[in-house]
Parts: sequence; structure tokens; C-alpha cells
Amino acid sequence: MLRLTKYEFKRLFHSKSFWIFLAIVVFFSAFQIVIMANSTALTNSVSLGMLEVDTTDGNLLNDESIQLLGIDGLISGAGDHLITLLPILLSIFIASDFSNKTLRNVVAKGYAKYQVYLAKFFCACFATTIFVIISSVIASVLSSILWGFSNAIIDYGKTASIFLAKLMSFYGLTSITVLVSMTVQNIGGSVAINIVITRFAPYILTSVATLLGEEINAFSKYEISTVINSLPDTSAEFSAVCFAFLVSIVYLAISNAVGTYVFQKRDL
Repeated sequence: MLRLTKYEFKRLFHSKSFWIFLAIVVFFSAFQIVIMANSTALTNSVSLGMLEVDTTDGNLLNDESIQLLGIDGLISGAGDHLITLLPILLSIFIASDFSNKTLRNVVAKGYAKYQVYLAKFFCACFATTIFVIISSVIASVLSSILWGFSNAIIDYGKTASIFLAKLMSFYGLTSITVLVSMTVQNIGGSVAINIVITRFAPYILTSVATLLGEEINAFSKYEISTVINSLPDTSAEFSAVCFAFLVSIVYLAISNAVGTYVFQKRDL
């Protein structure tokens, strides 16, 4: 099992798609801060114009209404772009083994199918961890340069718990992606289904809730991308952190249980 997991890690780092998507994640992580900075400058410019105030030495990046402190960037950096990019990358990485008939050779060497599935899952979680950490660090560093790291006493325990809860939520997203990819066993189909689940499911549930009432609306809060977005920064409540942990654990347990069972029943 350990050797198989190491083999998956080696494949991940030798995969061109991994490095391409890593570069894309770096770009979008920086881009979202640049957009925020430009929005801040524009807001200040409009405000100054309306007040007819003439200033030449003001720092346009000090408007508190549109700023992201570095400590908050650690949480919000792993945001919406990862909810889209991670399922695409992991779908390509996992499903490509079926197109190349690689898994058939692995199973032929004596590895049980559940070991193959878990090795894929552990490797996918490792990739998720790298993407989340890099996104968070980039957002935090750039935000600290523009607006400072913090303007109050930092509660490191709370910050760490929120970050871990968000990371766990992304693991929940990863477990769904692995389940779909190992079941569909096709790159195009895996990418399409995972994107529908992660990007369109929240809107579909909201639309259905509008028609059917609060029962469905209450269910929509358990959708994994909704859980991730419920932790925007260090202002997240303790109840939201606990809820994210619990929901993520349920996703991990159910997805891996169903995934390993289905994969063992399917032919390669």
C-alpha cells in the first residue's frame, strides 16, 4: 500500500497537468488580490471626486471598506477558483489511468482494488493540500503588503481552526471528485460531472428551493461548495467551523465507502 501511494505521488509530480494547474492557481490567487486592490483604488477615487477633495499623497489602498488583511487572506485565499480548478485537475489525473490502462497493470501486480482507490484518494488529498496552502500563502503575502497583516490582536487558535476546517471541506470536495472519476473512468465524463456537482449544484438547489420551499433550502447548506464558502475569513463563527468539520467528515466517510465498493465491483 505504501509503495503504491508513493507511485501515485511520483506520477502526480511527473504529470504536466499538475504543474500547469499549479501555475493557473498561482495566477488566480494573485489576480483576485490585484482586482481587489484596483477596486479599492477606484472606490477611493470616486469617493474623493464626489467630495471634491484634492489630494496627491493619499494612499488609495487604505480604504477599510474594501481591504483584505493578511491574516484573512490565509483563509479567503483558498476560494472560488479552487472549487473549479481542483475537480478538473483531479479528474484528469485520475481518469487518465483508465485511458492508459495503467490501473489494469497495477491490479495485475497483486494490489487489491480498495488499495488502488485509497492510494488515489491520498494522492488527491496531497495535491489538494498543496493547492490550498499555496493559494492561502499568496493571498496572505500580497494582502499584507497592500493592507497589512492584522489590525488587532491575532487569535492564532481560531485562525488555525478555521483554516483546518476549510482544508477539511476541500478534502470533502476531493472525495467526491475521486468517487466520480473512479466510477466514470473517463476524463471528459469525469470533468463534466464533477463541474456540474461543484459549480451548478448550488444554483440548482437554490432554484428548486424557491419552487418547493424551505425543506430543500435547508438541505442546500450541506452542499460542499456552500460549506467551503461559509468560511470566508477569520470572522467565521465557531458554529460554522464545527459544522464544516462535521459535514466534511460525513462526505469523506460516505464518498470513500461508496467509492471503494463500486470500484471493486467494476471491471477495468
